[in-house]
Amino acid sequence: MANFWNNPSLEPKRQYKFLLEFGKGNIEKFLVKRADKPKFTVNAVQHDFLNHRFFYPGKLVWDPITITVVDVATTASSKGNATLAIMEAIGRTGYELPTGINSTKTLSKENSTKEGFGIITLSTINSEGAIMDNWRLMNPFITAVEFGSLDYSVEELVEVTLTIQYDYAILNPGSGKDEKMPKRP
Repeated sequence: MANFWNNPSLEPKRQYKFLLEFGKGNIEKFLVKRADKPKFTVNAVQHDFLNHRFFYPGKLVWDPITITVVDVATTASSKGNATLAIMEAIGRTGYELPTGINSTKTLSKENSTKEGFGIITLSTINSEGAIMDNWRLMNPFITAVEFGSLDYSVEELVEVTLTIQYDYAILNPGSGKDEKMPKRP
């Protein structure tokens, strides 16, 4: 049995070699610190018959993922400023501050998936920077945001954590060569 230790043509995927891109918004890919890969759960459906219990696979449900980005200060625009970019994305999805009695806009799935962040792409790269594979999260929308915390006793960077729900994810396997990934719907 061959393994990657004695086969130089095989390269294991590494956790720290990835790129995450938001289809819309101004969060730069180099500011992404951590991202969960897509995950799903298949629910077990129970059926009782006499003294026996049987289980069958039920619905496949894609679970939310968490993305952590570093927040930076900018003056001219939201470019890089994760807090501002997230608030702008939420505004594009239909959220409006309750500043007046005539606030009638509401969140919608259509606005959330098309105008929020668009399609989110998570790519694994190899040692040369070529794409080994990528996941495309379809119809993603924000379900939770933590804007980090402030503390005089530490020197850590301020991080913003997003929880993203999506309908499904598409895996595009790459060749590991410097080429563009095939586009799927």
